[in-house]
Amino acid sequence: MTIDGVRFKRADPKKGEVPGTTAKVVLEGKTTPNAEVVVENKSQAPFAPADASDVYVHAKAGADGSFAVELPAARDGDQFRLKSGASTVRVRLKEIESIDGRAPVVRQQGIRLVPDGDGFRFSNVSKNDVIGAAGNQLILTNSRTKEVTTFILDEEGRLPRDARLTGQRGDTWQVSTSDGVTRVDTGFGYLMAPPAEPSAEPRPTSQTQNATMGPLTGPLFGVGGPAPRTAVQGELGDCWLVAACDAIASTNPEHLRNIIKENKDGTYTVTFQRFDHDKGRYLADEVTVTKQVYLRGSKPLYGSSSAGDIWFPIVEKAYAQWKGGYDGVRAGYPFEAFEAILGAAGRHFDCDATPADAMWLALKKRSAAHEAMVTWSRVETPTLPFANSGVMGDHAYSILGVEERGGERYVKVRNPWGSNPWSVRNNTLGIIGDKDVLEVPLAIFMKLYGGLGSAPTAPRGVA
Repeated sequence: MTIDGVRFKRADPKKGEVPGTTAKVVLEGKTTPNAEVVVENKSQAPFAPADASDVYVHAKAGADGSFAVELPAARDGDQFRLKSGASTVRVRLKEIESIDGRAPVVRQQGIRLVPDGDGFRFSNVSKNDVIGAAGNQLILTNSRTKEVTTFILDEEGRLPRDARLTGQRGDTWQVSTSDGVTRVDTGFGYLMAPPAEPSAEPRPTSQTQNATMGPLTGPLFGVGGPAPRTAVQGELGDCWLVAACDAIASTNPEHLRNIIKENKDGTYTVTFQRFDHDKGRYLADEVTVTKQVYLRGSKPLYGSSSAGDIWFPIVEKAYAQWKGGYDGVRAGYPFEAFEAILGAAGRHFDCDATPADAMWLALKKRSAAHEAMVTWSRVETPTLPFANSGVMGDHAYSILGVEERGGERYVKVRNPWGSNPWSVRNNTLGIIGDKDVLEVPLAIFMKLYGGLGSAPTAPRGVA
């Protein structure tokens, strides 16, 4: 059984669809007559479970062996793997768009550095060991020595099993990635080695200035436990973590109570989950931290709570300790936090690959099941302006629910800043703004946001 004559072409627009507004691509080829064909988008795979419709597409060849598969959310530069029987073919989408349509990305929040001899080995705490597209480069620049180390991801998008990084405890590496066409220097994504002293406070971000250390004040939990809409982002690019914690507080605050323990000596122990790839299950990692945090004046520099309790800054500090420092918490995707907190990999629905009605059904179903839900806005461009919408580009939001009234379907999202920009008052998109919540019409949600991430809030398979 072989796969031959593989080629890409643009799909004809469907009735009512404006040509050029969506990336509709068809992959054609020939294989054994009536054979099953599976097409996997390896560039999408790092961010989705194996059954996601935007990653795996199934088709059946005709009596003559020909097949044609429409590829949801395909972009120029994407890498695909075709399987038919025992045959496998790898192809890359080229020249459908005028530019490399998908910038390379890396799931850095799953990666931790573990001391190993005179350097470090990599541990991916995520069940999905994939961190990027197959063949992409992970480029790490040591901030102290300026030494650059490049790793090539294997055919599954994983780091080589024998990958090692030379450096010292306390070193920091800036994360960049390249697909061979486009290189992305994030400028804010970092991997950090554990500090020389295990009991050391997590290091502040490299941009921290004029900050002092002082104790958090207030109870661990307010009345009723961790309450939704109380976790607030500070001067740290971890909107993804704040949004995920808020989503869990909105659906299962008891779980947050269970993973944070107040010790007799005044410290706190937070339990995270990591997937052990040798044992095939999640294991508990306990991280103990003090009340001391970085302050600007009398207020926490990083995360805080609008309710006066301290559970969120404690979780944030423990996660920073787990990752080697606060720079290690900057940049991420909200559903990555679900895995660390809940021990559940979650699901990802891409707005470009999921029709509006299907997205609404997914939102309603997961809301009814009390799953934690998050979303993230797209990057603002000249053709996708955010002015006067109240929505911030490239920003994570928790989803608090959905509502249908007056014939309009609304998605309720919460800004982890604890407030919304004043421009929401002037929006012309039908968005309804509150202090920190936006009610976004579904059509506008599909336009301004990239997708839905969700996870059941009852942890599974943890030990």
